[in-house]
Amino acid sequence: MKHTAAEPTQIGLAVLFLCGSSMLDELTDIQNSIDRLRDKLNLSENNLKHLQDTQLMLEKEIHMKNNSIQVDKDHCVRHRMAFPDAVRLEGH
Repeated sequence: MKHTAAEPTQIGLAVLFLCGSSMLDELTDIQNSIDRLRDKLNLSENNLKHLQDTQLMLEKEIHMKNNSIQVDKDHCVRHRMAFPDAVRLEGH
């Protein structure tokens, strides 16, 4: 029996099956890669949020310390200058 080009053969069906299977495997691999990338993106976004929170906290601490230094300069230094330093108090 002679096959025409339009008729599927056993070999042709096997090739189609293998190609389809290979494409499904590749699709599964791509989906797994997408899932891993999404997980990494979520982790990176969480790390960024944590770093931004830490930066904000450190900036607030720096601001408070600068305020304390300014208060010390404006109010405490002149009072300290009214008293003798430790070397004079020790008599040296």
